[in-house]
Amino acid sequence: QSKKLRRAEAQFYGDDEIDDVDRDPPKSSRIAWLFIVLLLAASGAGLYWFRDKLQAANEWGAQNAESPHVRITSMNAVESEGKVIILGELVNEDTVPGYVDVQGILIGKNDEQLGEETSFDKISHVLLPKEVTPFRIDFDGVHLNQVKKVTLNPTSILVPASADPVIGVLHQQLEKTDSGHTLLKGELMNQSGQLVNIPQVLATYYDNAGKVIWISDGYVDQALRPQIPIPFAVTVNDDIAPKVHSYRVVVNHYVMDRSTA
Repeated sequence: QSKKLRRAEAQFYGDDEIDDVDRDPPKSSRIAWLFIVLLLAASGAGLYWFRDKLQAANEWGAQNAESPHVRITSMNAVESEGKVIILGELVNEDTVPGYVDVQGILIGKNDEQLGEETSFDKISHVLLPKEVTPFRIDFDGVHLNQVKKVTLNPTSILVPASADPVIGVLHQQLEKTDSGHTLLKGELMNQSGQLVNIPQVLATYYDNAGKVIWISDGYVDQALRPQIPIPFAVTVNDDIAPKVHSYRVVVNHYVMDRSTA
């Protein structure tokens, strides 16, 4: 059972050798995965979502299907909140859908490795052809002046197309709170007939040159029922807000198995 779980982790972390069960993913990523699995399980959706993703990847991987071609279109390294954060966007350039992730490695001044992390849930993992996703990778305890080089390794796995729920983003706008902070607010509309248990908002912010300057996210604390608008709000850092020229919102979603919904 332990070996199967490690293989599942290896599949999610994009290891070339799935049988290398001695490899440990980054500690912060393991903790984060545990958090999201518990969150999903508490909603009744987690086991089905996790099972379906693994089954889809394993079934298509077993057929030796070629991975979709993906490309990182932008990358920006910043220091904020006492850590280095890698911001960027990735596009699926292929004609088939894919499950994607991005691994980041920081190399120090003396060519030592300062850290290795993945985008975890700060990315839209399933991309249809030509779709673009933001990604964000956090490196706790590392400062930008320590970094000599950033290596990014995007991975992709062919997955079958599925009729995922369509979630519209309505009335999005930046607003100042009474305390002077900035929020990106709006509404989510589930335009399908399928209940979405855990919606996650991913917001990408651009400066006037079109450069990605920040990515924030937030989980909505209630399920999205069909055709019922639900408000959302995500915070924008005070030092980032004055530089924001435009923004884009995408929504991740985790659903219950159709046979149990």
